[in-house]
This record gives sequence, C-alpha cells and structure tokens, in this order.
Amino acid sequence: MKNDEGEESEVLLENYRVLLQRALDWLWEKKKVERREVKWS
Repeated sequence: MKNDEGEESEVLLENYRVLLQRALDWLWEKKKVERREVKWS
C-alpha cells in the first residue's frame, strides 16, 4: 500500500511539474509580446 501511494505522489508531482513548466512558458511568451508592444508604441 505504501508503495502505491509513493508512486501515485510521484506521478502527481511529475504532472504538477509539467503544468508549472507550461505556465512559465506561457507567461514568458506573454512577457515577450508585451515587451515588443511597448517597444513599438
């Protein structure tokens, strides 16, 4: 039982890490776009 819980939490952590990376990438892209708009205006 403990083994299953450990594997489950590892999977949850991996999923969380992937989602966090996607969120960071999205924010970075958004920042780059905003900076470009600021330069042009």
